[in-house]
Amino acid sequence: MPFLLDTNAWIGLLKNPSSSVKTRIQTLSPSEVVTCSIVHAELRYGAGKYGNVQRRVLLIEQFLAPFRSVAFDDDVVIEYARLRHSLDGDG
Repeated sequence: MPFLLDTNAWIGLLKNPSSSVKTRIQTLSPSEVVTCSIVHAELRYGAGKYGNVQRRVLLIEQFLAPFRSVAFDDDVVIEYARLRHSLDGDG
């Protein structure tokens, strides 16, 4: 059974490479861990809220690359982030 990590788990992994979640993930193959488009969209949205957006987005893309994404529609991820920024008044 694959592990589907939520946005907070991925953020924890990105911010704290020595976290217990990372220790657990390292015992698994990438095929046993999945993400989803909604989490991907939330991470991209968060990357756009802080400085050096391109570096943050690249980090997220590289970090998620080994894992399968369960899609609601991966093409919507960028549009979701753009719309969310627009609605929040910072895009």
